[in-house]
Amino acid sequence: MTDSTLKRHFTGDCARELAERILPVLPSFDAEGFVREVDEAVGPLELKDRVRALAEGVRSRLPESYPEAVDVLVRSLGPELPDAEGTMSAAWFLMPVARFVEIYGLQHPETSLAALDAITRRHTAEYAIRPSMCAGPSPTVSTTSPRTTQRAHSQRQRSGWSRAPRIGRAGSSGTDCAH
Repeated sequence: MTDSTLKRHFTGDCARELAERILPVLPSFDAEGFVREVDEAVGPLELKDRVRALAEGVRSRLPESYPEAVDVLVRSLGPELPDAEGTMSAAWFLMPVARFVEIYGLQHPETSLAALDAITRRHTAEYAIRPSMCAGPSPTVSTTSPRTTQRAHSQRQRSGWSRAPRIGRAGSSGTDCAH
């Protein structure tokens, strides 16, 4: 699936999928307003901006407290995937949830890393972990490093977060940290 193909999935339909998962956890979630807002916003946008629009739309409808908001999202993720199969085909709609953590979670590293751990059991958090890595290795490295001996795919994937070559460390050259 190319980016141009993938981007077409991030519309009001994706917003509806997320809203249907959030509503049992947070019945006051404004699902219809969320769907309408996303449908109106994403037309001219490319993939990353569409995903951001979804993350921002979710944020404006969740509790103000980041830990409470991310707890709602984690409880709405759905079942874990048994292995790498399906991270993009079955759980693609979770990309805005990872982006939510990326955008809003930097001031809450432990909460955010726990959320990214839960997301990775269903989807990828590869890009969402980067701001935490750029901010500094602790507690990110201490959270991800012990996973190198664990066997499940999602656990091995999480262990690679602290070693991804494009991330580097804060202040190092040649990284994606300067965005």
